Amino acid sequence: MELKKVDDKNIWKVIKLSVNDDQKDFVATNTESILEAYTTITSGRVALPFGIYDR
Repeated sequence: MELKKVDDKNIWKVIKLSVNDDQKDFVATNTESILEAYTTITSGRVALPFGIYDR
């Protein structure tokens, strides 16, 4: 596993990722998480969005 910071080079790939159907009740979508990070950052707080990659 590898963590990569979400940036302008990988954001659309991260948004397209999804979890298995049996996991959907446990996590937000990547789009929701990125929007939450964006609003946190624009409010002057800290958010560090990363994607989890399986090598």
